[in-house]
Amino acid sequence: MHGKKLLSLFLLTVLTAGAFAEKPNKSIDKSQSAPAREEDLTQKSLADVCQAIDAKDWPRAKKILTAILPEYRQDPKYYLAYGCVYIGSGHDAPAATALKRAVSLDEKLGPAYGALALYYLRTDQHDQAAQAFAKAEMELGSDRAYIYSRAIGYGMVGDWKKAEDVFEKLSKVAEDEQPDDVAISAGERLKEINVFNKNIQPMIDRQENDLADEYAQRKQLEQEGEKYKQKLLDAEDEKNLLQDDYDADYEAIEDAYEEAKDRIEDQYDRDRPAQELASSDPPAYARYEYNANKVRSDALRRVKRLRDAAFAKLKRKVAPDVRKIKQRISLAKRELESLEKDIKVKDKDIKKLELALEKYKDQHRPFDTEKYSRDATIQLTRKAILESARPSTQPTTQPD
Repeated sequence: MHGKKLLSLFLLTVLTAGAFAEKPNKSIDKSQSAPAREEDLTQKSLADVCQAIDAKDWPRAKKILTAILPEYRQDPKYYLAYGCVYIGSGHDAPAATALKRAVSLDEKLGPAYGALALYYLRTDQHDQAAQAFAKAEMELGSDRAYIYSRAIGYGMVGDWKKAEDVFEKLSKVAEDEQPDDVAISAGERLKEINVFNKNIQPMIDRQENDLADEYAQRKQLEQEGEKYKQKLLDAEDEKNLLQDDYDADYEAIEDAYEEAKDRIEDQYDRDRPAQELASSDPPAYARYEYNANKVRSDALRRVKRLRDAAFAKLKRKVAPDVRKIKQRISLAKRELESLEKDIKVKDKDIKKLELALEKYKDQHRPFDTEKYSRDATIQLTRKAILESARPSTQPTTQPD
């Protein structure tokens, strides 16, 4: 009996201990599944933004920028960082607004102008890009990161030779020096351009030569057209001169005819019998009147035949020249029409070659200009952002 009590007590102790041993494990599981407390970003700085930029952690960089806004309201470097983050994440519109806000707070903020210049090139605003580069040049001068971004700009507008020259200079460092980020980036771009020049540029050169040949052939067609246009003008001038001569001869014949008619009429008036004869000797008057009219009619018919003969002779005289001139005009017009058709065909061929060349160039660039223009913006602005001091709080608005 005593043994049974001891066994029961032992089992109760074990079971009780097991039950209590399971409870702490359940409690630990609950604590592990509880959410961690959210990080307080209000104590961060632009240096933390730069760390996020270096890691390309754009969401974190944006969160930090939002959190620290109250203490950086009037710091142009804050808006420079804002623009850098949004350019890095591919959102140009809010970035441009921030960069413009930055230069409005500091008109000598060179990196902001450089970043704006690259933004303007990405959006094909070349005049604004040139102005922004000029302002950046005034403030940054020989800054290597700026010069690198300018070289990227040359590539964006297709001036690869100038970009290559700049990258080559930037990539060179003294033997006892370690290459900085700019030298490394420039060296990488230079290698890409060298590969491009070796493998792609010859094809582009051939296409450009083909296009140049097409332009030369078109110019030759235009020159031929100008010759025939001049021939047409010369023939028209000769036709006009011939018409003037013909009109002058025609008028001379007509004038001579009119003068002859006047002389015949005067002679008729002189040959007509006196009116007194009509009353004194009517038969004689009638006979004289008949003879005078007959002479007058015969004379008029004769001069008219002479006039018509003169007209016919004049027409026969000019007819061969008129035919020749008309033939020349007709030939010149046919040649011009044919050349105009050839020029239209040539224009279509040129347009096809231009589009093909443009497409080929777009597909075969030495490097991705948009990507590296964003990287160059980060490289250009990062140092300036880090140099920013923590300013006092002043009210303003956050960029859109």
